[in-house]
Amino acid sequence: MIKTTCKFYVDRDGAGRIYVPKSLTQKLSFSNGEQLKITLGDDGRLIIEKL
Repeated sequence: MIKTTCKFYVDRDGAGRIYVPKSLTQKLSFSNGEQLKITLGDDGRLIIEKL
């Protein structure tokens, strides 16, 4: 498991952005603008899956 700190922003319309450190994005298979499914677990963890 890889742990890091990301920045999460939500605007007035409810749209959000997650800024992930470059060191982590190099290890992910996500590309810019790709849609993701984000699940908030009961323990407060975010689970991010590619759609």
